[in-house]
Amino acid sequence: MKSLQNLIALCVLVGVSACGLIMSEEERIGLATESMRAGDYRAAEVHLKSVLNNNSGNLKVRLMLAEVHRGLNDLPTAEKEIQRAAEMGAPPGDYRPLQLRVMAGLGQYEAMLQSMDEDSTGLSAIDVLRYRGEALLGVSDGMAAEQVFSEWLQLEPDSVDARVCHAKAQAMKGDIDAAREALNLVIERNPRHTDALLALAVLHYGQGNFTAAKVAYDQAIASSQPQTDLQRYVFALVGLADSALMLRDTESAHQTIELLKQYTPSAPHTLLQEARLAQMNQDDPGAQRALQELVLVSPDNVNALMLLGSVPVSYTHLTLP
Repeated sequence: MKSLQNLIALCVLVGVSACGLIMSEEERIGLATESMRAGDYRAAEVHLKSVLNNNSGNLKVRLMLAEVHRGLNDLPTAEKEIQRAAEMGAPPGDYRPLQLRVMAGLGQYEAMLQSMDEDSTGLSAIDVLRYRGEALLGVSDGMAAEQVFSEWLQLEPDSVDARVCHAKAQAMKGDIDAAREALNLVIERNPRHTDALLALAVLHYGQGNFTAAKVAYDQAIASSQPQTDLQRYVFALVGLADSALMLRDTESAHQTIELLKQYTPSAPHTLLQEARLAQMNQDDPGAQRALQELVLVSPDNVNALMLLGSVPVSYTHLTLP
């Protein structure tokens, strides 16, 4: 009887394993890698967390999970995973570039500069130039950023990313024509270069050419993937909605804002665009609802307070914190 029970248990175990419910660590890592390559970061997240549940010391998997969280725009969690990996002894070369990308996404530009000044371990010469330049752009020092990106171009003359970054610095300095020419040349050769399209859209918007900005934002959205870089995708959606509103293209703005609500429903940028559209459509109750929620999540939002002042008095019964 005992032997029969053992045989049945063995058969069940084999059957479960064959169905994929029991997988080795290597198999799960392989599936996660395939999912990431396919742009399915949610599936990758499940596999990677499963590995860490059984082996929390796997530093490679922890850093893969940090990259997944970065792509899904969960930057605070990505930051925590990187910190854990560093504390557990991961080599700096395995996490420093990713760490700086996450810091940039969080807007920690001063901290990026300080970090690289204090210790550049784990970073290549190109890494230092790339991230130092990005941080300088973040603190609005276009002149210093241009110098850094020029050094990068000297080391890698054929780098498309370096050319785009250099053009951003030129635009920040006020050399608009040179920046536009450089970006158009990149896009002509690389029509789906999302960063170049976004930079060109921002440039057009800043010059008041909202029609050209809308076209460039639309192209950037088509060339990006929310599954692997949600932050960039959302930035493009916000820009597209903003450009459409400036053109009073309410249909396009509505479609774009509905997409935004799918990805970042309660984010200040979504609520602000929703309120602007409602106001443009003379939907004062709709504007009031969006502004009420916006003030709750972002009480110091200047744009929200300005819009709030323009909503008719009968609908402005909001209690400010």
